[in-house]
Amino acid sequence: PDLVIYLQASPEVLKKRLRKKNASGEKAINEEYLHEVVKAYEHFFFHYTSSDLLIVNTSEIDFVDRNQDLQELLRKVSEPIKGTQYFLPLASEEAASA
Repeated sequence: PDLVIYLQASPEVLKKRLRKKNASGEKAINEEYLHEVVKAYEHFFFHYTSSDLLIVNTSEIDFVDRNQDLQELLRKVSEPIKGTQYFLPLASEEAASA
């Protein structure tokens, strides 16, 4: 691929999102497992060199429910990305007031 996008979040945020999603097969996923998955992904992407890489910290944004957050991510992806870049978007005003 020309670009890989890693959507990064903490185990706590992932657990919260899994609860919100409320999928029956995902209810048994415990926090220890999530910690291991996050650790494995971080290790993998820390050493990733096969293509350009955008690492997006999604802990403070919600581009599923907030269009403004999605638009900010799409804007970033449309910019030229070379090597490894990090994107740490701030929560939208809508999220900050919630």
